[in-house]
Parts: sequence; structure tokens; C-alpha cells
Amino acid sequence: MVSTELYIPWWNSYKPFVSNGAKPKAAESAMARVLSPRAAAAPSAEGDPAVLPTLFTDQLDYSPGQTAYITGSGWTPNAVVTLVLARDPQTKTDTTWTTTADADGNLATTYNVVPTDLNVTFTLTASTGSGDTAQIQTVTFTDAAPFKLTVASNVPTNAPSNDSAQLYQQRW
Repeated sequence: MVSTELYIPWWNSYKPFVSNGAKPKAAESAMARVLSPRAAAAPSAEGDPAVLPTLFTDQLDYSPGQTAYITGSGWTPNAVVTLVLARDPQTKTDTTWTTTADADGNLATTYNVVPTDLNVTFTLTASTGSGDTAQIQTVTFTDAAPFKLTVASNVPTNAPSNDSAQLYQQRW
């Protein structure tokens, strides 16, 4: 049987976690219930391992004016999920909003990147539940400055000139 260890920060230790579809041992089954309220609430007859929630953005980097599409799966079905967007450096207060997971535990939401987000690293944390039934997941992405290329000529001319052209990369 192939198993994985999962780091549990509030226990400051690694615990075994089954991820290959095999029946978990009693200790692994208990661990799955702690990590996933979905598995604890509705364990299958086959002893399927817990499903840990995921959180993704459609890109790693955005420009002001773009929309970040945020998705996830493995959340408690129909649960209200709170999202907190922190910025480093902090150019404005954290942005908080909620979304609801669908009946299959999938979530989808968006964030519109604003001009004050330029050159920040975002940390988006999604959470639902509390205590032993809490589900928490984090993802990071950035809003880096657009690429700038300056082209200048060193060909001598009759009159002095400071002419140059600038090219900006547009991220789509």
C-alpha cells in the first residue's frame, strides 16, 4: 500500500494519509475524519479516503484590470466558504468575500485586479467550518509590473536626439 504523510500545522507533526483509494487503517481513517468533514459526515462503505479541498487561480500572474478566476474542489457540499485576500506589500486592507460550494463540493468565484494591486504578491485563503471540521486552503499569485523594453539607436545622426521606443507586454 502506498501512503503519504501529511503535515498538520496545529499538531506540528506529520501524520499518515492514504491517497491511493485503498482501504485506510483505523488510524488513517480517524485522520481522514479530522482533515475532512465531508469524509467524516459521509464515509463510504468501501472506506474511501478523505478528499482534501483544493484552491486554484487560472494564472500565476495578473495585470491591473484583469480578472482572476478562482476555482476549487473537495469542499463540503453546499458550504459557505470565506475567502480572504492578503497583499504583500499591503497596499490596501485585506479583501474578504464569500462563495458557496455546489452540491459536489466545487467552488468558483472571481477577483478583479485593481491598479493599487500592482507589484504585490497575493495570498488567498479559503476556509469553512471550525475546529476539527475546518477546511482551509491557500494559494498565492502575483500582480507584477508589465515587461518594459526600451529600444534606442546608437547610429549617429546630424542632430542630437533622445528618441527611443518603448514596448510593453500585455498579459491576456
